[in-house]
Amino acid sequence: MHLYHYWYDAYFGFMGARIQTWFPFAIQMWMNGREWLAHRMDREPLAYRRCDNCFPWIADFPRAQELMDQLHSTDWCQQFGRIARFLNPAHETMFAGFPLHYYWTSHETEWATDIAFDDPVVSPICRRHTSKGKSIRAMRPWSEPDQQLLAAVAACGLAGDFRNRDIAGRLYPSQPAKEVSAKVTYLLRLLREHKIIRRLPKTRKYRLTPNGAKIIATIFLTQKATTEQLNKAAA
Repeated sequence: MHLYHYWYDAYFGFMGARIQTWFPFAIQMWMNGREWLAHRMDREPLAYRRCDNCFPWIADFPRAQELMDQLHSTDWCQQFGRIARFLNPAHETMFAGFPLHYYWTSHETEWATDIAFDDPVVSPICRRHTSKGKSIRAMRPWSEPDQQLLAAVAACGLAGDFRNRDIAGRLYPSQPAKEVSAKVTYLLRLLREHKIIRRLPKTRKYRLTPNGAKIIATIFLTQKATTEQLNKAAA
């Protein structure tokens, strides 16, 4: 049996851990670097906008990077030792006659690079907004589902006007178009709300807008660019 804990840590922000209830009382912790950064920016204070696990906008990106770099100076053993005492306050009493201390290893880590675009073309579609009283979700151009959607629209739109069934055939080739029609209609409405496509009057046809073509071309270029190339472009 393991005991799971979730809490808002004074140093790391929101995090979690589990402790084994039998000897040697192994501990596994998990934390998020973006959560750590948000915690630091709150203390600064530094204004930012957070969406799930990313920051679409930060008032001062260079300062945010400086704060993030402070993570490198963390005394991990000291911090983990503090958390271990919190998870098992009876540890020192239990091993008073034979002191044992934890040693720490990294089971799994991920080094993530976030790239924010201050681009009047792409930035607007990455924001949630309201239209006619309804909330319109932000586009997530670098997520696999939205990449597939944009690729389907590009393939159909660059060839001319297109219909619901044309997009359905590319996104769901193994399913009859009628079965996924409602799902595709929702996606087409999302694209219309972000001005990527428009519906032709008195028809069931859609057309890629000039701005939509520019948006898709920009996104596809960033997908093919290396991190080094993007960093140079941002400098």
